[in-house]
Amino acid sequence: MAKRNHITASILAYLPTGIFGFDRFYLGKIGTGILKAITFGGLGIWYLIDLFKTFYGSVRDINGDELEDSKIRDQTLLAYFTIFGGIAGFGDFYLKKTKLGLIKLITWIVLSFIFFIISLNATNYSNIDKSISRMMPLIILSVLVIISLVIWWIIDIIKVLTEREKGSKDVPIMESKKYQSAALLFNIFGGIFGFDRFYLGYRMNGILKMMTFGGFYILNVVDLISIYSGNIKDSQNTELLID
Repeated sequence: MAKRNHITASILAYLPTGIFGFDRFYLGKIGTGILKAITFGGLGIWYLIDLFKTFYGSVRDINGDELEDSKIRDQTLLAYFTIFGGIAGFGDFYLKKTKLGLIKLITWIVLSFIFFIISLNATNYSNIDKSISRMMPLIILSVLVIISLVIWWIIDIIKVLTEREKGSKDVPIMESKKYQSAALLFNIFGGIFGFDRFYLGYRMNGILKMMTFGGFYILNVVDLISIYSGNIKDSQNTELLID
């Protein structure tokens, strides 16, 4: 049986499963996993701490062992984080590009606060026209910032999908080992977009699943059963590692 791997731990820490301690369960830390679950990820704070510790490769399993493949970054997982969280910088955090990630994340936090203030002013119906007029420069600026972030996000997606994003010396982007647990998570949380097939190296099958929403979900269920039962190999005809 293989060691616990960084890819599976990163997915479990990032998704809502991280709020309920599944990342810690995976690492064998049952007690703190339960505590994390009943506190909803420490009201989100514990969730974020574990997420960034996992992204930056500083978490260890219950035995104190380093996670497998924690020194590299997987191309499919990078695409997943960039598409489903890159607009807030999570793709950058996964690559340890802290400054870029913080710029995006903090910008969204500030924008959320601005729109909260705008909504509070808009509830004053007696002076709504005056409130909107007074806030209009701020609204226009916020919209322009959002448009800029979306354009930046699209550029990042294109760079990742065309494999122009090379990572860094510390965390190079390269082919990782193929794990059954990671393939299962890609199937459950992204199979209708073909992420499980992309992860296993079957690009054409991945594109087909993406275009048909997992073969109208039928193909996705078939893949789920195949991965779980161990009846599927990667594109190099290598059996998936069980961790």
